[in-house]
Amino acid sequence: MEIQNEEDHDHVDYSQAQRHELTRQNVSQEVLQTAKFYSRDKVRTGFITDEEYQDVKGKDIVFDVLPSFEMYQSVQNRSQDPPMGPSPDYFGYPSEPPRIDTTANDTVGDAARLVQSPSESVSAASSASRNSMSSYSTQSSSLEHYGPLSLENNVLDNAHKLPTMQVHPGVTVDIYVTKNVPVPHEKSENESMLKEYTSGDGVYGYVVISNMSNDPVSFRMFTVTLEGITSIVDAESKKIYNKRFLNMVDMNASWTFACISPSTNVQYTPGVKDAADGCILGFNKDRILEPHTKYKKFFYFKVPYTLLDNTCRHQQELHTLLPPSLGIDRYNKKNKHANITLNPALHYGHNGTRGSPVLTKDLSNGNLSVSYRINATLIGCHPTLKDIYGQPEYAVMRSAEYALRFIPFGFSVSLFSSKRALETLKLVIESSFKNAKRCLKLNEDGSEEEVRLLDQEVKMQQLNIGEIMRNDSSNTKTSSFPLRNQNFATPDFSKVETSMVLVANPKKSIFGKAPKDDLNESGIVEITTRVPKDGLSYVSPPLIRKVNKVSTLNDIGMQNIDSLTNTLSMNEKKVLTNLEFELKFKPSDFTLKSGFVPEISQITSSLLVVNIYSKSAIPIKLSSDIIVLHHGDEVTALDKMKKDFQCYNQQFEQLKTEFESKGLDINKYVDHSTQADIRAMKDLRSDMFTVNALKNKLDPSSSTKWVKNSDGTMGRKVKLMLEYHDLITETLIPNFQTCLLSRIYCIQVTFKFKNCSQVGQVRVPIRLRWFDNE
Repeated sequence: MEIQNEEDHDHVDYSQAQRHELTRQNVSQEVLQTAKFYSRDKVRTGFITDEEYQDVKGKDIVFDVLPSFEMYQSVQNRSQDPPMGPSPDYFGYPSEPPRIDTTANDTVGDAARLVQSPSESVSAASSASRNSMSSYSTQSSSLEHYGPLSLENNVLDNAHKLPTMQVHPGVTVDIYVTKNVPVPHEKSENESMLKEYTSGDGVYGYVVISNMSNDPVSFRMFTVTLEGITSIVDAESKKIYNKRFLNMVDMNASWTFACISPSTNVQYTPGVKDAADGCILGFNKDRILEPHTKYKKFFYFKVPYTLLDNTCRHQQELHTLLPPSLGIDRYNKKNKHANITLNPALHYGHNGTRGSPVLTKDLSNGNLSVSYRINATLIGCHPTLKDIYGQPEYAVMRSAEYALRFIPFGFSVSLFSSKRALETLKLVIESSFKNAKRCLKLNEDGSEEEVRLLDQEVKMQQLNIGEIMRNDSSNTKTSSFPLRNQNFATPDFSKVETSMVLVANPKKSIFGKAPKDDLNESGIVEITTRVPKDGLSYVSPPLIRKVNKVSTLNDIGMQNIDSLTNTLSMNEKKVLTNLEFELKFKPSDFTLKSGFVPEISQITSSLLVVNIYSKSAIPIKLSSDIIVLHHGDEVTALDKMKKDFQCYNQQFEQLKTEFESKGLDINKYVDHSTQADIRAMKDLRSDMFTVNALKNKLDPSSSTKWVKNSDGTMGRKVKLMLEYHDLITETLIPNFQTCLLSRIYCIQVTFKFKNCSQVGQVRVPIRLRWFDNE
């Protein structure tokens, strides 16, 4: 393909790409139509001709097309090139991928030299200076060396880490999220800050970049991104741990050399003035903001159903599902939102400005947050800071953000998680420790050959164990979206039970003494139930619920909800309405003769809300019964797990000390990944809250009296009806699991018996979720 120069970038030949897209357009539409996932007249894929556009012009349509990785790299990474550099080749498809040749004696400028196949005649000339690139290979546009910035460390992926620079206060960036797709030359209605988006929803609006100063302002890049960030504040170390799990770029809204058509069916001529507000549509190609001028860029994001696989280094599929919004990031933007408080009447709070995060009583405890926001960043060259090549450092000139609330559709966690991953992790750690101890022993009385053979054996073990852990992490039954909600094959797997020794308080006579025949009325009470398949509904403040009624959605939002809803059966979306308990009383020998049976005096229920988090990536899925007290247990599985890994950490520290004293490297036998997993598990923290969210009501028609069983025990059934209180001040978000943070719920049911001081408690794991019919 002929190399294009920047001055004729408006005339890029799209014919090759158009032929590719037109070829697959009908196939894509047929697949979507067969799956009944999209309506043909609402979502389009690929290019459309002028005649086709006349048919859809003015309709509420979005184009569901993702750019290729090649296009993303060639367009976005070239945004950092100088204005007079070559324009990119958007649609070059290499017949053979380039190879990167590096040697130990390479200089910095030659470190990323590209070696082309013999058939290629165009070579890439790379240099230490970002201003010296004069030619490039069309076959390797995504792998070229752009000055000091590598593909793994480019400006686009690390804009949040750039320093800031002083600019005229008249240079501003403002983000507007709209109810419907914004149209040029027409006023758009802003979206409510209480809006909650769900999986597959479209987020659209526009950004206004203003230069109200008297001088032109030059910039280098402009990006509009949708980000998702998990933040954990460690109160002990006073440190903040962030994980950016979502980073989407709108290539039309960001600066590019070419004008990329928006996905929202918005057609406009770049450079013309918007009749609605006087903004210039698009940027000038010289990347200069003229004095007293405003510029407008439209954006559109589709909230993904799942995250990319590389979001979780342990490849846990539940960690690739988007978590709901939780808390607010008080320490973002120099504590900008630290003073937001809850309104006691509305049960939420914000700072009153457009794009403010919304704080609810979601039991985040002030130190945990999951935030979604749109970021618009104007980037320039810092006037004084220089990089290692002596070139001006990139810096943020002005930025803006708009906080979004997100609640995923359906279930975000599976009903149960396999415990094989935990068992495998322990096996890996114990095997690593065993090999480390063998190394210490061979270092004292072994030969070099024995040490070499041990090293080879360790390498093979690490390869095999890595494959086993990947298999344990993957689960085809839960990797699809939405998660299916199906029954267990074996009912006993979901059983939850507890037992208690019941001793009746002795009856006292009128003289204050208890008769002898009442002293031994006792027995063992076993209470059993099963973990329910159905879930409870997501709970939010009344005004937020009102704003987000399904009936208020536009056509695009309604279409998305319909497509999601049709993937699940009505049985999978049922609301949990009751819990059934089986009680069994095993009387003592004396009680058996007296005929005593315990009489239930009261049954109460409460909702336990648990946040589990760590400073490092949690390597396993957390089973829903991790905080349940099983029969005979005094501590939960979570407490046992933390204790086990604290012991592992002590063993590792002892081995590390021995290795260092002998000048040996323990990392050969206990690799960095295993060390990180031990730290993550030993540092697990949990916050538990009790919420009085449920009414205590029994179903008399389904509850039975004590009946004698064939084995001499007494049995009865009790059905507890589950219904939320009319007014709940807390916001109860759906369950979720991520690499750093998880939310778990249990219903704690307490049984009190007449004339007995002991009580029986059962914790039943449940799931909260959101469906359109609630």
